[in-house]
Amino acid sequence: MATGGREEATAQSILRITDIVQEPLEFITPIGGYEEMPLVPLEIGVEPLVTILPAVQSCVHVAKQRSEGGVLLMAATQFKVIGCLNRDDLHIIQDDAGDVSP
Repeated sequence: MATGGREEATAQSILRITDIVQEPLEFITPIGGYEEMPLVPLEIGVEPLVTILPAVQSCVHVAKQRSEGGVLLMAATQFKVIGCLNRDDLHIIQDDAGDVSP
């Protein structure tokens, strides 16, 4: 039966949600100096990162595929890309209200 993969995926999803308690509660200061920069699509925004983090393009593709209705809020997405650099992964969880959270 092909449910083994589905059960493992469900277990991984539950683990990602329940391990939030282990995340450090720390204030991350915003990156300054970019207030006047134009908003661009995420794919273009991460282009300078490709040389130091080649997997970032895959992270962007997966994040956009998993977003509901193809809508991502740019400010939240920028934060998540920074998270990708710090933790070598990218997780975007979008709730029913459309809020994006880590």
